[in-house]
Amino acid sequence: MDAFQIEAKERIESMFLNLDALEKSTGVENKQKLLEVIFREAHSLKGAARSVNIGPVEGLCQIMESLFSTVKDGNTDFSPQLFDMLHQAVAAIDQYLAGDHSGSSDLIAITQKLGQAVGVSGAADVSLDAGATEQKQIKAAAKETVAATADPKAQTPPPQSPPRPPLSDTVRIKTAKLDRLLLKTEELIPVKQILTQHQEQLKQVRDTLKSWAKKTGQTPPVMAGIVEMTAALEQNSRLFGAMIDDLLEEVKQTALLPFESLFAVLPRMVRDISRAQGKIVDIEFFGQNIEIDKRILEILKDPFIHLIRNAVDHGIETPETRTRIEKPEQAVIRIHVAQSQGNTVEISVADDGRGLDISRIKETAVKKGIASTEQIQTIDDAEAAMLIFHSGVSTSPMITELSGRGLGMAIVKEKIEGIGGRISIENLPERGTIFRILLPITLSTFRGTLICASGHYFIIPTAHVIHILMIAPEDIKSTENRPIIIFKGTPVSLVDLAVILNLPRTNGETVKSTHRKTAHPALMVSSGAETIAVMADAVISEQEVLVKNLGKQIRRVPNISGATILGTGRVVPVIHVADLIRTAAGSAPSPRLTGVMSQEAAPAKTLLIVEDSFTSRTLLKNILEATGYDVYTAIDGQDGFDQLKSKTFDAVISDIQMPRMDGITLTRRIRSDKELMAIPVILVTSLDARQDRELGMEAGANAYIVKSSFDQSNLLEVLERLL
Repeated sequence: MDAFQIEAKERIESMFLNLDALEKSTGVENKQKLLEVIFREAHSLKGAARSVNIGPVEGLCQIMESLFSTVKDGNTDFSPQLFDMLHQAVAAIDQYLAGDHSGSSDLIAITQKLGQAVGVSGAADVSLDAGATEQKQIKAAAKETVAATADPKAQTPPPQSPPRPPLSDTVRIKTAKLDRLLLKTEELIPVKQILTQHQEQLKQVRDTLKSWAKKTGQTPPVMAGIVEMTAALEQNSRLFGAMIDDLLEEVKQTALLPFESLFAVLPRMVRDISRAQGKIVDIEFFGQNIEIDKRILEILKDPFIHLIRNAVDHGIETPETRTRIEKPEQAVIRIHVAQSQGNTVEISVADDGRGLDISRIKETAVKKGIASTEQIQTIDDAEAAMLIFHSGVSTSPMITELSGRGLGMAIVKEKIEGIGGRISIENLPERGTIFRILLPITLSTFRGTLICASGHYFIIPTAHVIHILMIAPEDIKSTENRPIIIFKGTPVSLVDLAVILNLPRTNGETVKSTHRKTAHPALMVSSGAETIAVMADAVISEQEVLVKNLGKQIRRVPNISGATILGTGRVVPVIHVADLIRTAAGSAPSPRLTGVMSQEAAPAKTLLIVEDSFTSRTLLKNILEATGYDVYTAIDGQDGFDQLKSKTFDAVISDIQMPRMDGITLTRRIRSDKELMAIPVILVTSLDARQDRELGMEAGANAYIVKSSFDQSNLLEVLERLL
């Protein structure tokens, strides 16, 4: 809706300006150009309004489009009265989109009036898709309009030109530019750390000289200079560090969006799903104004849809069942967002349904080969609940379009862990289920704990660190030939980081045993409900970390999620805690995690969206990027063809009606080009007539999807089939 409001404002302003110019124009050629511009603006606004389900605006734009078409064909000519009606139409749209729905009757009346002008029957019915009450208002308004048109004295005077809105206090900037700005600002973090490192080194020199002077009773000649330099560097370091922190914080704010932008789609989804299943469900939000990196919000879309669908489908009972067990007929899903300490956000998704069926989960896990019968008997309910995150584990007796807690829950866990988060479950039998999610506020920087193991430095994200303690040799026990420690009365697996990463000791020998002769620090780290103790040689410090991916050459290294640069210039790997826990458990990492040969690790398919509507373009881009595709966009057919000649794409998704080059022409040019002819082309358009479909297929399109019946699953299924 935000994108639509921005686009609509620009198109309305363009229509006002070009209508004025058209009315004043005398040259035939210039009139044709202006008419073409207005025609396209009306068409694009219609498609954008359809994308966000604003029927009244879509209906009026459809009538305007028909009117402009008849003018282009020479069947209608502009008159002062017609210009008046067009100005009224654009003003009515502007008023309606500004939130003043008291102007709905004006919108209805002008839709009917323009429909009569071009001979379009049923214009009122097309315009609103409304209920009986609004239909009566439409007909009444239409009658008044017809009467006013018949009586010249009753006609309203031509509308005054609407006042020009003040200059906007916002500008539209491509998110790619903001992302680049954020990354460049984050590059200053190592500079700050380097300055701090130099400051510490200079302090050591100063303290050494002071100690020498105290022992000898002689002050070195350079002492005064060193003291002065140290003081100046300390002052500059504080000033420069504060400036970097302020700048980074300000730039980060440009990349933050409130959670309400993610939650906006959930109430309607809950309503539709619950009604389809005969259930009564409400959804409540708390803390939706808390902001988080927009890149994280985009990644969270699928996990939240899976969680909410599963809550309604699996967790919540029917009204009859709830009444029988003395629960309110209306179930409630509550989503709480709270900003935790540091750079993290905590989210809970809770329902008051029946809770997880632990026995069914265990039964399915054994059936799917995820755990043996002996293993299942040894795990508690909390561990069993976490089994729903394994692919294939579902408590549903049948597969439906809402099938949950199977593949969907595996996707939830992978996506959340992929952005440095963790998820856990609290099961309340017959009272509901609570999913708890801990996330970083930003993707690129976080608080990290610097440790040393076998002479090598590593960073562990502090969000995963529960506790740090010293482990003496006598604290280490053994069970099933595995070392453990007792932490708060609970046995916890103990691993030596040097052992698990196969690191050599300084003498070149590989570390093979966790048992050491002296006390060493251990970090209690967790991912979801799983916790292990990681032994290291030293815990050095906690600091802000700018994480970098490993580059295209090394897409994935087990147990490592990226790297950072210390103030000394040293490159340090960042530990992937979820991987580390899986490796420590002795289970082979999933194919997604082990290397470049896996399907998940393969390069993402690259798509080109060719669409002149900003709203439709953004909608398609968000859908496809959230699914894992690498997406580029073009604003018309000519732009799209130019990009096709300069980059490699796996498929093209194009509108039909666009300036410069339409989608049909683009498809034909692709099919006639030897280098491009094999690329699949999918036409996504508002044109739903049979002849339009045939024209698209004759041009060589592989698929034809009508926007009015658009369902993102249809598009994704078509892409999967073609690619």
